[in-house]
Amino acid sequence: MANNDRFIRKWEVKIGRNDSVRKDVLPSNAKNYADRKRDKDTATYIDRYKTQTISSDNLTTVPGNVITIKDPIQIVAQIVDPKDEKKTNYTKTMIQLYNLKEDHWKFIRTGDSIFLRGGFEQDGDDLPHVFIGQITKVRHYPEYQNTVTYIEANSCELVRQGAKISKSYPKGSTLKSIVEDLSKAIAQSGIPVGEINQQPIAAELLAKAYPSGYLVQESPLTALEKICDHNGMRAYVSQGRLYIEPKKPRGELTNVVVIGAGQFKGKIENEKDKRGEEQSSDDDFKDNYDLKVNILLNGNITVNYMVRITAPGYEGLYTIKEIVHAMDYEGDKWDTTLTLLEVEN
Repeated sequence: MANNDRFIRKWEVKIGRNDSVRKDVLPSNAKNYADRKRDKDTATYIDRYKTQTISSDNLTTVPGNVITIKDPIQIVAQIVDPKDEKKTNYTKTMIQLYNLKEDHWKFIRTGDSIFLRGGFEQDGDDLPHVFIGQITKVRHYPEYQNTVTYIEANSCELVRQGAKISKSYPKGSTLKSIVEDLSKAIAQSGIPVGEINQQPIAAELLAKAYPSGYLVQESPLTALEKICDHNGMRAYVSQGRLYIEPKKPRGELTNVVVIGAGQFKGKIENEKDKRGEEQSSDDDFKDNYDLKVNILLNGNITVNYMVRITAPGYEGLYTIKEIVHAMDYEGDKWDTTLTLLEVEN
């Protein structure tokens, strides 16, 4: 590895219990996910949903009771952050940590919040997050002369498994009013709003009215994903925050990152010939992209960004369909792969 701060790898994981959020979201007598499925305290949730203001305590906040794990411990991780046409879009990860101290691996439990940051020595203590979410599974296995802790997590497990709501929106309610109300409920459950896109195409879609009203009888996040999907929009959770935007943006997203030829690692994959093919499954759709580019690990790029490429032959503005961060502290992976779809004029 080059003796240069730009290429010296650095990472950190914090794991802990966000009790200030959990006690608000979960029934008081629910001790695990199975209990929550059997005991959904809907009445209590509705009371809180009507009266509680948005709290600063949320699932993007590192709780006080945490353990911190960092280099030079070996980590292998793959973080997948998608934004495609499926109704459910959330970040998920598989992390392997090698030879943790016993009090560390005994501390980690299903339902814990996990914050993974990664980058390079040049980032100093301001490493960008590559994943924020909750642990869904944790296992410890001997492997040769090592003990490996396997952690699976996603960005919205606690909120999705929380209590349902039952609410009727009055006749004439607009999509905008319903989306904003559901977003507020989701924020109260721990996932704050990152952005609700307000550009012209989004405003046109959000203006739709429901003459007969609208009924919700499920978790606010599931309800939001469903109503957005039915109206040409998408709702997704990335880095612990909620984003809502049109399915087909036209250069209207707020954040744009510029990537030049010198930032690419390896060959650019070009798949423009697949754009015109009839898509018959989710797997087919995943292959429907224009470019796939590989760069050094960069947690500052998230799926709510657009990418402007200036490299000759690939110039254009692209929306991000998927980001994959691949991390192997002692190996050959410390990369970010962007799957891109060119924005139509």
